[in-house]
Amino acid sequence: MGRGVVCVQNTIEDRFQLMPVIARMTEKILAARSNKSTLSPELSILEQIQQSGIKLLLVIGIGYQIQAL
Repeated sequence: MGRGVVCVQNTIEDRFQLMPVIARMTEKILAARSNKSTLSPELSILEQIQQSGIKLLLVIGIGYQIQAL
């Protein structure tokens, strides 16, 4: 069964610009840790999730990010 975690990481160019990622390994999840109170384009990753074959999904985010999903 495919499993994944949707979380956000900082872009290389700007620590306040975020990008959503599908993490499948602990290291990638830990790389996304910290409080990020900025807008995040998490909805842009929904199509990628659907195509990835993930059957069990966890989404990490703050209130308004989760509400948007």
